[in-house]
Amino acid sequence: MGVCTKSGRTVRGWQRRFKPQAFVCSAGAVAQWFMNALSEIGVAVPGDVMVAGFDDMPFGTECGLTVIAQPLAEIGQTAIARLVERLRNPSLPRCTILLDAPLIVRSSTRLSKQVLQLPHTTKQSDRLYGPDPCGIS
Repeated sequence: MGVCTKSGRTVRGWQRRFKPQAFVCSAGAVAQWFMNALSEIGVAVPGDVMVAGFDDMPFGTECGLTVIAQPLAEIGQTAIARLVERLRNPSLPRCTILLDAPLIVRSSTRLSKQVLQLPHTTKQSDRLYGPDPCGIS
């Protein structure tokens, strides 16, 4: 992947003007592209700046990307379960559901190389803000 001249100037401008310590990209693929762009203009990751992203796709391991590993299967299963419950009972209130998403620390950050994980909960209701209005079992 190449970096266009304009992108290179933009990244260099950020580095000189703001001196960021880290960038968190919206997706692993974006973070990988960004790390390549930084490398092409001589910015060392993680020496000069740290980079992290979301997802935990195979290329994340290959390029040493620190990620928040979204539990994609669990997100889908939970969404379907909630949809079915709402179809059965349209008067159910809206709710916020929190799922565990481990931080996987790799070489794109200066933290130690270990997998950090939020405390695991076994009950779905433990992952909700407040009382469980979702009715998901």
